[in-house]
Amino acid sequence: MLLEEMGLRVVAQWSGDGTMNELIQGPAAKLVLIHCYRSMNYICRSLEETYGLPWMEFNFFGPHKIAASLREIAAKFDKKIQDNAEKVIAKYQATMDAVLKKFRPRLEGNTVMLYVGGLRPRHVVPAFEDLGIKVVGTGYEFGHNDDYKRTADYIDNATIIYDDVTAYEFEKFVEATKPDLIASGIKEKYVFQKMDYKYNVVRLILSTKYLYKFLCV
Repeated sequence: MLLEEMGLRVVAQWSGDGTMNELIQGPAAKLVLIHCYRSMNYICRSLEETYGLPWMEFNFFGPHKIAASLREIAAKFDKKIQDNAEKVIAKYQATMDAVLKKFRPRLEGNTVMLYVGGLRPRHVVPAFEDLGIKVVGTGYEFGHNDDYKRTADYIDNATIIYDDVTAYEFEKFVEATKPDLIASGIKEKYVFQKMDYKYNVVRLILSTKYLYKFLCV
């Protein structure tokens, strides 16, 4: 795991493959990392108020954001951890470059509209940009005001942001914008398959085997 390669000890994982013992050990951590902002930020704030634990949001979607997040996390610790973070980034740089070299020429110049859960409407934007794909629309089903404020930092001024759109409304946005790709959950795909997006619908899924919502280190 990247954090452990940096020299950090992950004492708890919530809720991915978490256990009762990890829940008990959580307050012993020095830093809480949150990847699924909407579902876990309430617990982070409670830990901060009760135990004085600092917390921060991180983004492990796409090579540039992974590197940036590792540096931001390392900055909370000593120079040894910061140096290790640079070593970890360098270790995997060639692999990431190879993936981009393979796929970016095939995808660059395409556009995509997003309608996915959690914080992915903003967190996956840089991952698409790494591949040369421009995000022309994104939105939340259960977003709060702070979600939209945070999203503004990820997108261009001309990007459409929608809130809890119906299938009909999303269809109309797509008809007006005509993106090359639709990145959505499973229930939205049928609408766009009927619109002749049969081969362009992207189902966006978190790999919970490697990525957890909430980490205590």
